[in-house]
Amino acid sequence: MSARFAVVDLFAGPGGLAEGFSSIRNDDGLRPFQVALSIEKERSAFETLRFRSFFRQFEGTVPDEYYQFLNGEIAEPDWAKRFPSEWTRARREALQLELGSKAAIQEIDARLRLISERHRGNVILIGGPPCQAYSLVGRARNKGIEGYDAKSDPRHFLYKEYIRILEQLMPAVFVMENVKGLLSSSVDGKRVFDQVLDDLRKVGKGSYRLLPLTPRSGRSLFDHAVHCPASDFVVRAEDHGIPQSRHRVIILGIRNDVACGLDSGAPLLSPSERSTTVQDVLHGMPVLRSGLSSGEDSEEIWLSKVLQTIRGVAGMTAEFDEEDGRSSLTLFPKVVVQQRLH
Repeated sequence: MSARFAVVDLFAGPGGLAEGFSSIRNDDGLRPFQVALSIEKERSAFETLRFRSFFRQFEGTVPDEYYQFLNGEIAEPDWAKRFPSEWTRARREALQLELGSKAAIQEIDARLRLISERHRGNVILIGGPPCQAYSLVGRARNKGIEGYDAKSDPRHFLYKEYIRILEQLMPAVFVMENVKGLLSSSVDGKRVFDQVLDDLRKVGKGSYRLLPLTPRSGRSLFDHAVHCPASDFVVRAEDHGIPQSRHRVIILGIRNDVACGLDSGAPLLSPSERSTTVQDVLHGMPVLRSGLSSGEDSEEIWLSKVLQTIRGVAGMTAEFDEEDGRSSLTLFPKVVVQQRLH
């Protein structure tokens, strides 16, 4: 891949999705994907997002102060004074704005116009609208809110801001990600996922082919006349070498002129031949010591040290029982005990 693409990341969180794109290097060692703009509302997530952008500015020659700060060896330096050019670029790339708000639209749209003019269609749009309104946990919480009305919850419809920006950028490719609960979420009896797909298909009067990364139906990926079942858009992390049962809805959109030059025969994301376990991930790593027992490894000494720490830090009483040569630990918070006695 010789072309360079600008990446625009919406509802970015701490920037995990963009990290995948920015970490890719081609055969020449160059990065084909350059993060041009990341937008996040929540303060702590934004600070991580900006700090990761700052890290990328150094292209592998990260200063020692960066790692010393992360390791707690030094207080956080004044990055703007210490590395003014890198910090300025990070601040320009990562913005703390509320997508969908009137106050943000003018600034965002001005940046999008510059990105479009500079990269002329070589743009990747990524991101996932807030998932609280779609997740099973979030929906359960909403039911407990007196007078809650899904139609009045703006989080159900923030995906429309993603689509507004998609129509403005008309990128070569877009990736929309969300929780699996999106497939079953509904408003007034209408499934939200169906509306999302319908709105995406209308962008640019049908300019994009919507593809699942792991189709299970056996259909051709680029058969534009056939709509895949909703379940085809679910990516299961454990099927692809990740030691975690994390399921996400991922919609891949490819602009028609780009799709015409791609191979239409095989799935875009092939499953792993075997499952990866946590043991596989940790294999070969050096054995770590807790530091509690000072080199003495007997189970009794270690448990005794743990009990001492619990009493001192958490203000708890503990009992140590031996039964059939095995040890068990029972903890009783003092406050709970006192409440039950009275």
